[in-house]
Amino acid sequence: MCYTLYSNATKAMIGNYAGVPCKYTSPLKGLSDYVRTFYEKGCDKKCNSTLKFKNAKKLVAEADGVVLVMGTYLSIKVEALDRTEIDLPGQQNLLFLEVAYAAKGPVILVIMSRGGMDIEFAKCHPKITSILWIGIPGQEGGGALADIIFGRSNPCGRLPITWYPRSYVDLVPMTNTNMRPNPTTGQPGQTYRFYRGKTICSFGFGLSHSSYIYKLIKASNLVSIPLNQARSCCSSSCNAIDVADSFCNGLVFYVDIMVTNTGMMARSKSLSVAVLFSSYGLQRTRKKSWLISRRFGWRHDRNLC
Repeated sequence: MCYTLYSNATKAMIGNYAGVPCKYTSPLKGLSDYVRTFYEKGCDKKCNSTLKFKNAKKLVAEADGVVLVMGTYLSIKVEALDRTEIDLPGQQNLLFLEVAYAAKGPVILVIMSRGGMDIEFAKCHPKITSILWIGIPGQEGGGALADIIFGRSNPCGRLPITWYPRSYVDLVPMTNTNMRPNPTTGQPGQTYRFYRGKTICSFGFGLSHSSYIYKLIKASNLVSIPLNQARSCCSSSCNAIDVADSFCNGLVFYVDIMVTNTGMMARSKSLSVAVLFSSYGLQRTRKKSWLISRRFGWRHDRNLC
């Protein structure tokens, strides 16, 4: 098995707010604890040169499996420094495509970054078996990554942000903080609540080594929303009711759901309830809102209600 680019990037693992770790477990170290490994950097962190691509391609042509660790670095995105694009930096896209094409075995793409990336080029690639976003994983991030890849732990994370296509940055100026879509300006809306365009990965998306069966047992057919104050929307052409002033203690309702873990591994699982909004008769209405999310843990072949 072999690894390229950020596999040994200990600084990118801990970010710029961390203290001084006692030790690091880089992706290279964590994966090396499981199997014999070979490492090739592929390019430097800016990845503006393709000179080392040939070394990476030569290595992966002989490897049984490939883990590509890619992403951003501290001089691209930190507090008070915003990205100007959401592609992988430099020539990382090209590095991925050339390495994946040359690889003899399956390829796992690992993204280490502070935010979403446009990885559409990798999602449907025939050599890709999985894609993992590990964010800024911390000093033991490499060990956690290896445990997931080799099945020692069962991932249960959910994306806390929407991953947009690269064209999104051209539609929404960085200084525009309006959430709702605006057909006049072409603003498509922001966040999962209002954005209705194509996504690379949606808010709340997440996979695991297990599979599940969901069954709705009971739910309210009608939920009443008592209003403290009724008024028109900000738009003069919108006749909807603003329920921002409704009393929360009058909005209680119950949903009974049974979830069966049909896989072979125990794990924790996030169960979330969202409300979907119809666009009928409303202008620039929100798409949905997350109401509640709870995490539970249970063994395989067990039901959770």
